[in-house]
Amino acid sequence: MRELTVSSGARGWRRGRLTAFVERHATAWELTMAALTIAYVVLAFLQDQGFGGLVRAGVFALSAVFVVEFCAR
Repeated sequence: MRELTVSSGARGWRRGRLTAFVERHATAWELTMAALTIAYVVLAFLQDQGFGGLVRAGVFALSAVFVVEFCAR
């Protein structure tokens, strides 16, 4: 029977490659996530005050970043 092989790139991501990257760059990762969180909160307050368009797009984009980061880890 022929063995199915998985490329090393796919295998690396499954085995915690992203987590290892985050652990190596923990301080920078946490500071970046903190800055994005602050930006999200500011944009959300602006959106509640009636600003639209670009503010709404920013809230959506940051939400997508957080969802992707959560799902990937």
